[in-house]
Amino acid sequence: MPSPITSSHPHSPWTSELRHTHSADPPGQPPDPPLLLSHLSLLPRPLQSPSSSSAHILLLGGGVSSLMTSWHLLDRGYRVTILSTSWSTSTSRAVVPGAGHGSLSKPITSQIAAALWEYPPGGCGLTEIETKDDVYSDVATYRRWALESFRFYQELAELPQGGEFGVMMRELVQFFMGELGKNEEKREEITGLGIGYEGFDEKGIKRVIKELGVGGDIAEKVKKGYRHKSPVVDSDQAMRFLMELVEGKGGRLVAREVTSLEEARREYAADVVVNCTGLSSATLVRDESVYPVRGAVIRVVNKDRGSFRKVTEAMLVPSQETEGFEGVILIVPRSENTLQVGSIVQENEWELDLTMESPEVKEMWDRAVRFLPGLKDAQIEGLAQGLRPFSRKNVRVKREGWMVHNYGHGGSGWTLAVGCAKEAAGLVEEVIRENKERDNRAKL
Repeated sequence: MPSPITSSHPHSPWTSELRHTHSADPPGQPPDPPLLLSHLSLLPRPLQSPSSSSAHILLLGGGVSSLMTSWHLLDRGYRVTILSTSWSTSTSRAVVPGAGHGSLSKPITSQIAAALWEYPPGGCGLTEIETKDDVYSDVATYRRWALESFRFYQELAELPQGGEFGVMMRELVQFFMGELGKNEEKREEITGLGIGYEGFDEKGIKRVIKELGVGGDIAEKVKKGYRHKSPVVDSDQAMRFLMELVEGKGGRLVAREVTSLEEARREYAADVVVNCTGLSSATLVRDESVYPVRGAVIRVVNKDRGSFRKVTEAMLVPSQETEGFEGVILIVPRSENTLQVGSIVQENEWELDLTMESPEVKEMWDRAVRFLPGLKDAQIEGLAQGLRPFSRKNVRVKREGWMVHNYGHGGSGWTLAVGCAKEAAGLVEEVIRENKERDNRAKL
């Protein structure tokens, strides 16, 4: 049996049994930031202080799903340890024991993501959530998770901490070559969400095209469109923020490979294990529905240069079954100075060997330049690529005995992160309640 887990971190719940949170502010001190969604604290200490007897939750995976779930659990007063072979390469003050250069040498998928919030289904063209039979979740559940995440980002963007997190509310304009088809239902749903929806007929979208500097032969084919507010996250910055916040609240981050859930549970004396391992769930829990979709974006400097003008609105030509559609075009200002241009969608492709000279990358860039001609003068920073963790059965936020799963988010990790984390945390508490009831019965 391993020795009890301890931490030397000054905010660790394992070094202090009681800490007051959100107490009255000393005179002259700024007030504590408001709670996000009424239950998440931005302070580097848990909203509810744990004791040495509080349940210990072991999370597997170092991406946004794991960190968001950890935040929820820490603020509910649980002790948290996170194990992952890979951690964000973002410069962070968070300490990850065991993380040598090997484990931090490549950015993880959560960093590479364009992190543009989209109302499900997303625009990449994969129809996984249209599957009806034998699935973990359906489109209605996706939309519930997405709206919870939207409210989180919207509230955060209005606070000073929103800049530290790297989230901004942007205008997102979507372009269509003809009738919306399958996107019509999605458009109708969006109109009632209170997110500043504005629809455009052919005359209206042509006006928007002119305003945004869009042009070329692809833009000439556009017949309809719509615009609404959408959160955009600088995922490098947000991963750094989340790692530091989770550690500040007492979470322990460890670089380590896990090959057996049962062995990890015993070694860390965990009451519940939360599986947020994405593609690794294919081997770790033998889920044959899990598969990769390779994606890539080109990052450019978002500053005026030649004919290029700084982009302030996100633009998307989503997948559509319309004559004239040539491929997805994604142009997202992820921060004040960086623009992401994409995208590539390649199912069951495991290798991260794309370069700027790869045919599919050249095609992606050419398509974007034909749509936004000024890009030809933009300064290119480089290529970012990663594997989106899809599941043919859709996102899995489910309980399985003492284990809770939270994986399979595909290209919607940031869109769904907060809603999925809230649900996963609720399932964790369900396991803990049942454990307590069982223990109480055993004492009778």
